[in-house]
Amino acid sequence: MPQNIFKLLKDSRGRSISGPELSKALGITRAAVWKKIGLLRAEGFLIDSSKNGYRLSGGPELCKRLLSYSLPQTEIVFQEQMPSTNDLALLMAMGKDQKNAGGRTGAPGSSLSGLVVAGSQTAGRGRLGRKWLSPHGVNIYMSAAMRPELPPRKAPLLALAAGLASVLAIKGQAGLDVRLKWPNDIIVPEGKNKTRNAKKLGGILVELRSDPDRVLSAAIGIGINANMKAKDMPREIRTAATSIFDETGRAVDLAAMIAAIYRELDYWAGMLHKRAADGEQKKQKLLKAYRNLCDTIGRQIRIQAEGGSFTGTAYGIDDDGRLSLKTAEGMLRFSTGDVQSVREN
Repeated sequence: MPQNIFKLLKDSRGRSISGPELSKALGITRAAVWKKIGLLRAEGFLIDSSKNGYRLSGGPELCKRLLSYSLPQTEIVFQEQMPSTNDLALLMAMGKDQKNAGGRTGAPGSSLSGLVVAGSQTAGRGRLGRKWLSPHGVNIYMSAAMRPELPPRKAPLLALAAGLASVLAIKGQAGLDVRLKWPNDIIVPEGKNKTRNAKKLGGILVELRSDPDRVLSAAIGIGINANMKAKDMPREIRTAATSIFDETGRAVDLAAMIAAIYRELDYWAGMLHKRAADGEQKKQKLLKAYRNLCDTIGRQIRIQAEGGSFTGTAYGIDDDGRLSLKTAEGMLRFSTGDVQSVREN
């Protein structure tokens, strides 16, 4: 999203701005102005052109509201529908999508390289390629682009940062008690006295491009059931999933929630960036915050991972974001896996 030109058009309050005026204000050529106008139009904004210049006359409501928030400087791409926000975010992080990313990545003042938001996804996915239900206009589908330059063994920390950012934003915006299920689920915990099972509210999908010694680029995908009602969910997931609306009875302001998540993610993911000052101290701060909100720690669990199924007590999260499982055979560590609670008799 070419935010600077959008802001000029929005702030003109219906007045047309000439091409030369936009060119001078932005310090770019008139050809570049025309390309940025084209990007805005491609994303659904209505921009009238006349001999007097360009005038903003309408556009996607979610995108307009999102741009009204003071986010860390970054490029924002919004489309009413796209296959997957992660696909585009990964291209942005790799610096190969100059057309859609407005020609700029790695914006100053932000640990992230860009934000991709969709009204719906036609090929939304979760971990292990599982389909992610993405109906239009009711939930949050967003991905952040990042160039963390982490050692590959520390890549799991990115999912922890995204989960922590999401939980803190949901708590702040919706006042809902949410927790984290390692490695990538956002859940509403089981009821008091175990009157109901925990339900999944959202999930994280981190996809990477890396060399043997460092992660070069990452797409941090976040999907959250916001305003979707249980009756509209597929029958097979109704008992296991929920939404913020169903839990609180209040509609979610999607733009405000996305902005809050992005701010939190910029803060927590920034602690992992190679350039972060006091990197080890900041990483420990992230891990402490995550552990305090992780519902998995201390539970009897079964984890399905590479190499088979393992049962034991979730002992903790180590400094690389791995789950430590205390079993009868000793301590095991996992970078990823499917976790299920084991009910104690």
